[in-house]
Amino acid sequence: MDFSVIELYSLFGGLLGMILGVIILFRAQGEREIRIILVITLLVSSVIAIFSTIMYSGKADHIPHLIRIDSPFAYLLGPACFFYTYATFKPGFRFHWIYLLHLLPFIANLIEFTPFYLSDASTKVDYYRAFLETGTVIMPYHYLLKTISLFIYLFMQIYYFLKYKPLNKMNGVNRITVIWFRIFIIIQLISMTGLVADNLTGLHIFGDPYRFATLVITTFLYVVTITLLVYPQILYGISNDRFSNRSKYSHSRLNEEDKSAILDRLKAYLSDDRKVYCDANLSLPEVARRIEVGIHQLSQAINEKTGFNFNDYLNIYRIEEAKSLLSSKEYEKLTIDAIASKAGFQSKSTFYSAFKKHTGITPKQFAETIRSQ
Repeated sequence: MDFSVIELYSLFGGLLGMILGVIILFRAQGEREIRIILVITLLVSSVIAIFSTIMYSGKADHIPHLIRIDSPFAYLLGPACFFYTYATFKPGFRFHWIYLLHLLPFIANLIEFTPFYLSDASTKVDYYRAFLETGTVIMPYHYLLKTISLFIYLFMQIYYFLKYKPLNKMNGVNRITVIWFRIFIIIQLISMTGLVADNLTGLHIFGDPYRFATLVITTFLYVVTITLLVYPQILYGISNDRFSNRSKYSHSRLNEEDKSAILDRLKAYLSDDRKVYCDANLSLPEVARRIEVGIHQLSQAINEKTGFNFNDYLNIYRIEEAKSLLSSKEYEKLTIDAIASKAGFQSKSTFYSAFKKHTGITPKQFAETIRSQ
Protein backbone atom coordinates (compact mmCIF):
# COMPACT_ATOMS: atom_id res chain seq x y z
CA MET A 1 0.00 0.00 0.00
CA ASP A 2 1.19 3.49 -0.87
CA PHE A 3 0.80 6.34 1.59
CA SER A 4 0.71 10.05 0.89
CA VAL A 5 2.84 12.52 2.88
CA ILE A 6 -0.24 13.64 4.84
CA GLU A 7 -1.12 10.04 5.69
CA LEU A 8 2.43 9.30 6.83
CA TYR A 9 2.36 12.49 8.92
CA SER A 10 -0.72 11.24 10.76
CA LEU A 11 0.41 7.63 11.13
CA PHE A 12 3.81 8.63 12.48
CA GLY A 13 2.17 11.13 14.84
CA GLY A 14 -0.08 8.39 16.20
CA LEU A 15 2.86 6.03 16.68
CA LEU A 16 4.86 8.81 18.36
CA GLY A 17 1.96 9.49 20.74
CA MET A 18 1.80 5.83 21.78
CA ILE A 19 5.55 5.64 22.39
CA LEU A 20 5.49 8.86 24.38
CA GLY A 21 2.56 7.59 26.43
CA VAL A 22 4.48 4.45 27.42
CA ILE A 23 7.56 6.51 28.34
CA ILE A 24 5.51 8.90 30.50
CA LEU A 25 3.74 6.04 32.23
CA PHE A 26 6.81 3.98 33.10
CA ARG A 27 9.84 6.28 32.95
CA ALA A 28 8.83 9.89 33.54
CA GLN A 29 8.55 11.61 36.90
CA GLY A 30 5.80 13.97 37.98
CA GLU A 31 2.41 13.94 39.61
CA ARG A 32 0.85 10.49 39.25
CA GLU A 33 -2.68 11.64 38.34
CA ILE A 34 -1.41 14.12 35.75
CA ARG A 35 0.86 11.55 34.14
CA ILE A 36 -1.91 8.93 33.89
CA ILE A 37 -4.46 11.35 32.44
CA LEU A 38 -1.95 12.71 29.93
CA VAL A 39 -1.11 9.15 28.90
CA ILE A 40 -4.81 8.47 28.33
CA THR A 41 -5.08 11.68 26.29
CA LEU A 42 -2.10 10.67 24.14
CA LEU A 43 -3.32 7.11 23.59
CA VAL A 44 -6.85 8.23 22.69
CA SER A 45 -5.42 10.81 20.26
CA SER A 46 -3.06 8.20 18.78
CA VAL A 47 -5.85 5.67 18.21
CA ILE A 48 -7.91 8.35 16.46
CA ALA A 49 -4.95 9.55 14.35
CA ILE A 50 -3.98 6.05 13.17
CA PHE A 51 -7.41 4.52 12.54
CA SER A 52 -8.92 7.71 11.10
CA THR A 53 -6.06 7.86 8.59
CA ILE A 54 -6.79 4.29 7.56
CA MET A 55 -10.45 5.28 7.18
CA TYR A 56 -10.22 8.43 5.06
CA SER A 57 -7.30 7.16 2.92
CA GLY A 58 -9.23 4.20 1.53
CA LYS A 59 -6.84 1.70 3.15
CA ALA A 60 -9.63 0.25 5.29
CA ASP A 61 -10.80 -1.56 2.17
CA HIS A 62 -7.92 -4.00 2.77
CA ILE A 63 -8.51 -4.34 6.52
CA PRO A 64 -12.30 -4.02 6.92
CA HIS A 65 -12.39 -5.02 10.58
CA LEU A 66 -10.76 -1.67 11.41
CA ILE A 67 -13.63 0.32 9.90
CA ARG A 68 -15.18 2.80 12.39
CA ILE A 69 -12.98 1.59 15.25
CA ASP A 70 -11.97 5.21 15.80
CA SER A 71 -15.51 6.58 16.12
CA PRO A 72 -16.21 5.94 19.85
CA PHE A 73 -12.73 7.16 20.84
CA ALA A 74 -13.52 10.64 19.52
CA TYR A 75 -16.00 10.97 22.39
CA LEU A 76 -13.14 10.40 24.85
CA LEU A 77 -10.91 13.19 23.54
CA GLY A 78 -12.85 16.06 25.11
CA PRO A 79 -13.05 14.47 28.59
CA ALA A 80 -9.36 13.47 28.44
CA CYS A 81 -8.21 17.01 27.62
CA PHE A 82 -10.51 18.44 30.28
CA PHE A 83 -9.29 16.14 33.05
CA TYR A 84 -5.68 16.80 32.06
CA THR A 85 -6.28 20.52 32.59
CA TYR A 86 -8.41 19.94 35.70
CA ALA A 87 -5.87 17.62 37.36
CA THR A 88 -3.07 20.11 36.71
CA PHE A 89 -4.77 23.15 38.20
CA LYS A 90 -7.36 21.87 40.69
CA PRO A 91 -5.94 21.92 44.24
CA GLY A 92 -5.74 18.39 45.65
CA PHE A 93 -7.23 16.69 42.58
CA ARG A 94 -8.12 13.05 43.14
CA PHE A 95 -10.03 10.66 40.90
CA HIS A 96 -13.62 9.89 41.90
CA TRP A 97 -15.77 7.13 40.44
CA ILE A 98 -18.45 9.66 39.53
CA TYR A 99 -16.10 10.91 36.83
CA LEU A 100 -16.79 7.71 34.90
CA LEU A 101 -20.10 9.28 33.85
CA HIS A 102 -18.05 11.16 31.27
CA LEU A 103 -17.67 7.81 29.48
CA LEU A 104 -21.39 7.61 28.65
CA PRO A 105 -21.14 9.13 25.12
CA PHE A 106 -18.26 6.73 24.36
CA ILE A 107 -20.29 3.77 25.64
CA ALA A 108 -23.40 4.85 23.72
CA ASN A 109 -21.43 5.14 20.47
CA LEU A 110 -19.76 1.80 21.13
CA ILE A 111 -23.17 0.15 21.62
CA GLU A 112 -24.45 1.82 18.44
CA PHE A 113 -21.63 0.37 16.36
CA THR A 114 -21.41 -3.06 18.04
CA PRO A 115 -23.73 -4.77 15.53
CA PHE A 116 -21.56 -3.36 12.73
CA TYR A 117 -18.35 -4.47 14.46
CA LEU A 118 -19.76 -8.00 14.70
CA SER A 119 -20.81 -8.14 11.04
CA ASP A 120 -18.79 -10.00 8.40
CA ALA A 121 -16.00 -8.47 6.31
CA SER A 122 -17.99 -8.23 3.07
CA THR A 123 -20.77 -6.27 4.78
CA LYS A 124 -18.20 -3.84 6.17
CA VAL A 125 -16.51 -3.42 2.79
CA ASP A 126 -19.84 -2.67 1.07
CA TYR A 127 -20.67 -0.14 3.80
CA TYR A 128 -17.24 1.48 3.48
CA ARG A 129 -17.28 1.72 -0.33
CA ALA A 130 -20.71 3.35 -0.24
CA PHE A 131 -19.27 6.11 1.91
CA LEU A 132 -16.16 6.49 -0.27
CA GLU A 133 -18.35 7.12 -3.31
CA THR A 134 -19.69 10.26 -1.60
CA GLY A 135 -16.12 11.62 -1.26
CA THR A 136 -15.85 11.30 2.53
CA VAL A 137 -16.44 8.71 5.24
CA ILE A 138 -17.79 11.37 7.59
CA MET A 139 -21.09 10.77 9.39
CA PRO A 140 -22.57 14.30 9.66
CA TYR A 141 -24.65 13.80 12.81
CA HIS A 142 -21.72 12.22 14.69
CA TYR A 143 -19.41 14.93 13.41
CA LEU A 144 -21.81 17.51 14.85
CA LEU A 145 -22.19 15.67 18.18
CA LYS A 146 -18.43 15.29 18.54
CA THR A 147 -17.94 18.99 17.77
CA ILE A 148 -20.51 19.92 20.44
CA SER A 149 -18.82 17.58 22.94
CA LEU A 150 -15.38 19.06 22.28
CA PHE A 151 -16.78 22.59 22.55
CA ILE A 152 -18.37 21.88 25.96
CA TYR A 153 -15.19 20.33 27.35
CA LEU A 154 -13.08 23.18 25.96
CA PHE A 155 -15.33 25.69 27.72
CA MET A 156 -14.88 23.72 30.96
CA GLN A 157 -11.09 23.76 30.51
CA ILE A 158 -11.07 27.53 30.04
CA TYR A 159 -13.29 27.98 33.12
CA TYR A 160 -11.09 25.91 35.44
CA PHE A 161 -7.88 27.31 33.99
CA LEU A 162 -9.01 30.86 34.75
CA LYS A 163 -10.40 29.84 38.13
CA TYR A 164 -7.36 27.99 39.49
CA LYS A 165 -4.31 29.39 37.72
CA PRO A 166 -1.94 31.23 40.12
CA LEU A 167 -2.87 34.86 40.70
CA ASN A 168 0.20 35.82 42.70
CA LYS A 169 3.83 35.97 41.56
CA MET A 170 4.64 32.75 39.72
CA ASN A 171 7.79 30.68 40.07
CA GLY A 172 9.49 29.08 37.06
CA VAL A 173 7.53 25.83 37.14
CA ASN A 174 4.18 27.62 37.43
CA ARG A 175 5.09 30.03 34.65
CA ILE A 176 5.99 27.21 32.25
CA THR A 177 2.82 25.31 33.13
CA VAL A 178 0.56 28.33 32.64
CA ILE A 179 2.22 29.21 29.31
CA TRP A 180 1.85 25.62 28.13
CA PHE A 181 -1.84 25.50 28.97
CA ARG A 182 -2.46 28.78 27.20
CA ILE A 183 -0.97 27.13 24.10
CA PHE A 184 -2.88 23.90 24.79
CA ILE A 185 -6.20 25.77 25.00
CA ILE A 186 -5.48 28.05 22.04
CA ILE A 187 -4.72 25.01 19.83
CA GLN A 188 -8.08 23.53 20.78
CA LEU A 189 -9.82 26.87 20.27
CA ILE A 190 -8.41 27.24 16.75
CA SER A 191 -9.38 23.65 15.96
CA MET A 192 -12.88 24.19 17.34
CA THR A 193 -13.29 27.30 15.21
CA GLY A 194 -12.55 25.18 12.16
CA LEU A 195 -14.89 22.38 13.20
CA VAL A 196 -17.76 24.77 14.00
CA ALA A 197 -17.30 26.67 10.74
CA ASP A 198 -17.25 23.37 8.84
CA ASN A 199 -20.52 22.27 10.46
CA LEU A 200 -22.21 25.62 9.82
CA THR A 201 -21.28 25.61 6.12
CA GLY A 202 -22.42 22.08 5.36
CA LEU A 203 -18.99 20.38 5.66
CA HIS A 204 -17.53 22.00 2.54
CA ILE A 205 -14.71 24.21 3.85
CA PHE A 206 -11.90 21.67 4.16
CA GLY A 207 -12.76 19.25 1.37
CA ASP A 208 -12.77 16.11 3.48
CA PRO A 209 -13.80 16.94 7.09
CA TYR A 210 -12.58 13.52 8.23
CA ARG A 211 -9.05 14.24 7.04
CA PHE A 212 -9.12 17.74 8.52
CA ALA A 213 -10.15 16.46 11.97
CA THR A 214 -7.44 13.78 11.80
CA LEU A 215 -4.74 16.32 10.92
CA VAL A 216 -5.81 18.55 13.82
CA ILE A 217 -5.43 15.68 16.29
CA THR A 218 -2.09 14.63 14.78
CA THR A 219 -0.72 18.16 15.04
CA PHE A 220 -1.82 18.20 18.67
CA LEU A 221 0.25 15.04 19.26
CA TYR A 222 3.37 16.63 17.76
CA VAL A 223 2.95 19.78 19.85
CA VAL A 224 2.60 17.79 23.09
CA THR A 225 5.66 15.69 22.22
CA ILE A 226 7.86 18.72 21.53
CA THR A 227 6.63 20.50 24.66
CA LEU A 228 7.40 17.51 26.89
CA LEU A 229 10.88 17.15 25.45
CA VAL A 230 11.64 20.80 26.19
CA TYR A 231 9.62 21.28 29.38
CA PRO A 232 9.11 18.03 31.35
CA GLN A 233 8.07 20.26 34.29
CA ILE A 234 4.50 20.32 32.94
CA LEU A 235 4.04 16.82 34.37
CA TYR A 236 4.21 18.20 37.91
CA GLY A 237 1.20 20.48 37.76
CA ILE A 238 0.62 23.18 40.35
CA SER A 239 0.35 22.13 43.98
CA ASN A 240 -2.17 23.56 46.43
CA ASP A 241 0.13 26.04 48.09
CA ARG A 242 1.01 27.72 44.80
CA PHE A 243 -2.44 29.20 44.40
CA SER A 244 -3.66 32.51 45.65
CA ASN A 245 -4.00 32.12 49.40
CA ARG A 246 -6.60 34.84 49.90
CA SER A 247 -9.02 32.39 51.51
CA LYS A 248 -6.40 30.60 53.59
CA TYR A 249 -4.96 33.85 54.93
CA SER A 250 -8.15 35.90 54.88
CA HIS A 251 -7.77 36.80 58.58
CA SER A 252 -4.08 37.70 58.36
CA ARG A 253 -3.05 41.29 59.08
CA LEU A 254 0.20 41.07 57.14
CA ASN A 255 0.54 43.68 54.41
CA GLU A 256 2.86 43.48 51.42
CA GLU A 257 5.64 45.34 53.21
CA ASP A 258 5.45 42.95 56.18
CA LYS A 259 5.66 39.93 53.91
CA SER A 260 8.60 41.38 51.99
CA ALA A 261 10.41 42.14 55.26
CA ILE A 262 9.86 38.57 56.52
CA LEU A 263 11.10 37.13 53.23
CA ASP A 264 14.20 39.34 53.38
CA ARG A 265 14.98 38.05 56.88
CA LEU A 266 14.52 34.48 55.66
CA LYS A 267 16.85 35.05 52.69
CA ALA A 268 19.50 36.55 54.97
CA TYR A 269 19.24 33.58 57.32
CA LEU A 270 19.54 31.04 54.50
CA SER A 271 22.30 32.89 52.66
CA ASP A 272 24.88 33.09 55.45
CA ASP A 273 27.97 30.90 55.49
CA ARG A 274 26.46 28.28 57.79
CA LYS A 275 24.28 26.91 54.95
CA VAL A 276 21.55 25.90 57.38
CA TYR A 277 19.42 24.58 54.51
CA CYS A 278 21.86 21.66 54.22
CA ASP A 279 20.28 20.28 57.38
CA ALA A 280 17.73 17.78 56.10
CA ASN A 281 15.74 18.13 59.33
CA LEU A 282 15.38 21.89 59.15
CA SER A 283 11.74 22.71 59.86
CA LEU A 284 9.40 25.64 59.44
CA PRO A 285 8.95 26.16 63.22
CA GLU A 286 12.74 26.10 63.73
CA VAL A 287 13.35 28.71 61.03
CA ALA A 288 10.46 30.87 62.26
CA ARG A 289 11.99 30.81 65.75
CA ARG A 290 15.44 31.67 64.43
CA ILE A 291 14.30 34.72 62.46
CA GLU A 292 11.81 35.68 65.19
CA VAL A 293 8.52 35.61 63.28
CA GLY A 294 5.36 33.59 63.66
CA ILE A 295 5.10 30.22 61.94
CA HIS A 296 1.95 31.17 60.03
CA GLN A 297 3.39 34.55 59.10
CA LEU A 298 6.49 32.92 57.66
CA SER A 299 4.42 30.36 55.77
CA GLN A 300 2.19 33.11 54.36
CA ALA A 301 5.13 35.27 53.31
CA ILE A 302 6.76 32.36 51.44
CA ASN A 303 3.52 31.20 49.81
CA GLU A 304 2.34 34.60 48.64
CA LYS A 305 5.66 36.19 47.71
CA THR A 306 7.29 33.23 45.95
CA GLY A 307 4.51 30.78 45.05
CA PHE A 308 6.40 27.98 46.86
CA ASN A 309 5.74 26.18 50.09
CA PHE A 310 8.46 26.06 52.77
CA ASN A 311 10.09 22.81 51.64
CA ASP A 312 10.08 23.76 47.96
CA TYR A 313 11.63 27.10 48.83
CA LEU A 314 14.41 25.40 50.81
CA ASN A 315 14.97 23.05 47.88
CA ILE A 316 15.94 26.01 45.69
CA TYR A 317 18.94 26.59 47.97
CA ARG A 318 19.65 22.88 48.24
CA ILE A 319 19.63 22.41 44.49
CA GLU A 320 22.04 25.31 44.02
CA GLU A 321 24.30 23.68 46.62
CA ALA A 322 24.03 20.35 44.81
CA LYS A 323 24.89 22.01 41.50
CA SER A 324 27.92 23.56 43.15
CA LEU A 325 29.02 20.16 44.48
CA LEU A 326 28.43 18.48 41.14
CA SER A 327 30.53 21.16 39.43
CA SER A 328 33.39 20.93 41.93
CA LYS A 329 36.43 18.76 41.22
CA GLU A 330 36.83 18.33 44.95
CA TYR A 331 33.61 16.33 45.11
CA GLU A 332 33.61 14.66 41.67
CA LYS A 333 34.21 11.24 43.23
CA LEU A 334 31.15 11.49 45.45
CA THR A 335 28.08 9.45 44.54
CA ILE A 336 24.77 11.11 43.75
CA ASP A 337 23.47 9.79 47.09
CA ALA A 338 26.30 11.46 48.96
CA ILE A 339 25.79 14.77 47.18
CA ALA A 340 22.05 14.63 47.87
CA SER A 341 22.78 14.11 51.56
CA LYS A 342 25.36 16.91 51.72
CA ALA A 343 22.92 19.30 50.03
CA GLY A 344 20.23 18.58 52.62
CA PHE A 345 17.96 16.04 50.92
CA GLN A 346 16.67 13.13 52.94
CA SER A 347 16.65 10.64 50.06
CA LYS A 348 17.93 10.13 46.54
CA SER A 349 14.38 9.97 45.12
CA THR A 350 13.45 13.30 46.72
CA PHE A 351 16.64 14.82 45.37
CA TYR A 352 16.04 13.58 41.82
CA SER A 353 12.42 14.71 41.85
CA ALA A 354 13.21 18.20 43.18
CA PHE A 355 16.24 18.66 40.90
CA LYS A 356 14.35 17.76 37.74
CA LYS A 357 11.33 19.75 38.83
CA HIS A 358 13.36 22.94 39.19
CA THR A 359 15.94 22.48 36.42
CA GLY A 360 14.26 20.23 33.85
CA ILE A 361 17.15 17.71 33.88
CA THR A 362 18.42 15.04 36.27
CA PRO A 363 21.48 15.48 38.49
CA LYS A 364 23.31 12.92 36.38
CA GLN A 365 22.56 14.84 33.18
CA PHE A 366 23.73 18.06 34.84
CA ALA A 367 26.99 16.42 35.97
CA GLU A 368 27.64 15.01 32.49
CA THR A 369 27.07 18.46 30.96
CA ILE A 370 29.55 20.03 33.37
CA ARG A 371 32.20 17.38 32.74
CA SER A 372 31.86 17.68 28.98
CA GLN A 373 32.72 21.39 29.07
